[in-house]
Amino acid sequence: MTYVAEQSQKKDMAAGRQLEVKIVDCDVHPSSTIEGLVDYVPEPWRSRYFRRYPAEVESGGARIYMPSTATRVDALPAHGGPEGSDPALMDKQLIQELGVDYAILIPLFPRLKISDPAFETAMCATCNNWQADTWLSKFNWHGRYRGSIRVCPFDPEGAIREIEKWAGHPFMVQVSMFPESPAPYGQPQFHPILETAARHGLPIALHIIKQPGMRALTPVGFPSYWIETFAQHPLLYMGHLNSFVFDGAFQKFPELRVVCVEGGFSWLPPFLWRLDQYWNALGPEVPDVKRRPSEYIREHVRLTTQPLEEGFHLKSMQRMMTWMDAERLLLLATDYPHYDMDVPEWTAARLPQAMRNSILRDNAIELYRLPRTRARDSLDGSPLNG
Repeated sequence: MTYVAEQSQKKDMAAGRQLEVKIVDCDVHPSSTIEGLVDYVPEPWRSRYFRRYPAEVESGGARIYMPSTATRVDALPAHGGPEGSDPALMDKQLIQELGVDYAILIPLFPRLKISDPAFETAMCATCNNWQADTWLSKFNWHGRYRGSIRVCPFDPEGAIREIEKWAGHPFMVQVSMFPESPAPYGQPQFHPILETAARHGLPIALHIIKQPGMRALTPVGFPSYWIETFAQHPLLYMGHLNSFVFDGAFQKFPELRVVCVEGGFSWLPPFLWRLDQYWNALGPEVPDVKRRPSEYIREHVRLTTQPLEEGFHLKSMQRMMTWMDAERLLLLATDYPHYDMDVPEWTAARLPQAMRNSILRDNAIELYRLPRTRARDSLDGSPLNG
């Protein structure tokens, strides 16, 4: 920032026209209506799941046994439609009530099935066009929202086409892929996608998107229930990080950044210890890996806070955060508008004091190149947060 711009910004802050950014939420889900599908679902599944959970029909499979279909009940628009589809309601609940300055949007549709990559790329393009026209334009009058470029990693040409199309958009800040994959993303077939994202300075966000069953393969087979799937999300991230390191992606693409969203973080310290231990002994198998695995991961990877893993003793979690260098690696996430979301104030109260500003805002500002201040707008004048 130039000296003149700095002075102008200070004057604006002194006059109350510019405000310091305090909270960046890195996991927010906008949505849209999905009318006309429920009646096509055969019984008994129509009555058992889809009549009760119509918001999940879009995927062709329900996120079963989740309270309120994973939705904050009060986030459902009064006039109908799924959670996250009403911009006025999201402005009120996310920005005014929770005090979020910037929100990183991660649309969860399409729920890719890895069956027809060309079709799925077309659905990703649909999502990107819709996101740019609504949440990053019509609904983004305040400039608080930033978007994610959805791509199908199993159609590399299509994925690259989408990244190239949106890389220059002022509010698209990352590439979004799902971690439930039949192949780890550090392998060479994905390198063209990784190279394109890295060249444009776009982090790749991996966000959980699948349900129990055939699409959620684990090292021991397929889970039957959501509770199993939810509990073992860290396994997905361990598999991909293993590959990013040992398939040489982090060495090959120094600018590549990866964000592990909604997969927890307490598993990271012992995972790093294990990687370093075996690299010391078995490193000659992967001569292109020049540095300790923990060094690559600390440099290239960020993780989000929600769902916060509290354990029985707060100090145990905080000790784990110290071991993993959470002050640099963690990003705040609410997971709004889902029922199990973490409110920023609640999360902040559980973070070590010395780490709070880094996790609540600084790490995200650096990763997504966000301004440290923003213009005051009418939402700031609300009795809720004025």
